[in-house]
Amino acid sequence: AVATNGLHQGVNNLLVAQLGPAWGSSASILYYGGMSALATVEICGAVEALDLLVSRSLGDPYLTLSVYTDFGVIGTAGLFVIALVRAFMPRMVHSIGQVVLAAFALTLLTTVVGALRSFRPEHIVSNFLPTRRLGYAELRLLATFTYPCFAGIFQPVNKSAELQTPHETIPRAMIRAVLTSAASLALVVLAVAGSAPADRLDEDAFILDAWPSEYVGLVGTIVVGIGSCVSCIDVAPTILQSIASDHRMTLLRWIGLHRSDGDNAQPLRAVGVTFVLAAPFAWMTLDKVALYASLLFLQMYATMDVCCAVLHWLHSPGWRPKFPPRTWPLATVATAAAVGCVATVYALGVPVWLLLVLCGGPAVFFTWLSGSGDLSGSTAGSISKATGSNAFRGLLHSLALQALQQLEEGVQLAEPTPALRSIGGGAVTEPTPDSKRS
Repeated sequence: AVATNGLHQGVNNLLVAQLGPAWGSSASILYYGGMSALATVEICGAVEALDLLVSRSLGDPYLTLSVYTDFGVIGTAGLFVIALVRAFMPRMVHSIGQVVLAAFALTLLTTVVGALRSFRPEHIVSNFLPTRRLGYAELRLLATFTYPCFAGIFQPVNKSAELQTPHETIPRAMIRAVLTSAASLALVVLAVAGSAPADRLDEDAFILDAWPSEYVGLVGTIVVGIGSCVSCIDVAPTILQSIASDHRMTLLRWIGLHRSDGDNAQPLRAVGVTFVLAAPFAWMTLDKVALYASLLFLQMYATMDVCCAVLHWLHSPGWRPKFPPRTWPLATVATAAAVGCVATVYALGVPVWLLLVLCGGPAVFFTWLSGSGDLSGSTAGSISKATGSNAFRGLLHSLALQALQQLEEGVQLAEPTPALRSIGGGAVTEPTPDSKRS
């Protein structure tokens, strides 16, 4: 729905236009933070595969003093090199993407074939009907690593300005991406479930049983991890630059995050800030980094869902997405999705009040930063002034339209509402028969 709502320069441009700098920039900055944290998750995953490769070939379990320092030192160095490539060799990013896609297809093929070599139908029954239930910690870990896996599906929205028909291309691409991801994951699950009984399954067996050699799976995993990190570092600075390009974001513009420098006109300062934010995550455990990335994405998803529901309910003048059709219950689905995000945060062991604070905090910050109005008012007019959004204007237009329709039908309004008084700018008088006829 976001991608098909007219032509725009990416998701930040659309959200700010619809919701004002407060909530629009909040959703964008949460997405930016999630992509920055996800870059570290991907590079640390590559380092973990590298440690396993060294352990299998040389016998040493790690390259430096420990696994922790491997993540910190090698992960930070990898982020720095990738940031340099993003800043000064942007054309190489697209070439890396093609290599990563080929590596992913090859790795998936070799690992699935390796798992199918020991495939037994009775193993599937024992794994899908286990004698032991999954514990809360295992389900929490599953949810932690699930949400960052699908972050790439949202990325085409940021490329909408480069497409001729984004309202047709992006929905088609996103639906196909969902179906492709679902089919790939289902294939992996079936292959792993049929490869061995539940008590003999090992965490690294799927990669190490790759055919014809375990090194194909390990090297492929490293390449895919590095490529995914490149994709995150490619998108995140663009989002930050788009946020800083708003003339109301004076602090971000003062830092110069809106600029494009160098021979290739790249957001060098935004790339530098992204590296500074992502590098400390490399010194945490992989589970914690993935948890933080999931929380940022869940907050962004919840904010987006609530915003789409509000825009749909209030019939905002600028909210007319071509997909899905207006007859679909978009507001209901978006509300259910927002509730699902909050429930997932609760399942991850994070207090819901913290989610509300983290979602509302950026909105208050960006409202203050943009200097767009006073938050102390309680009327719809002051809210609209504070957020600069069309949604509340759409509410006022809907109220005015409803009042005019009632006048046309000859229905007397017993007592004008405060909203109608604010629309009229003063007192609202009872309609006379002559005025109704006119």
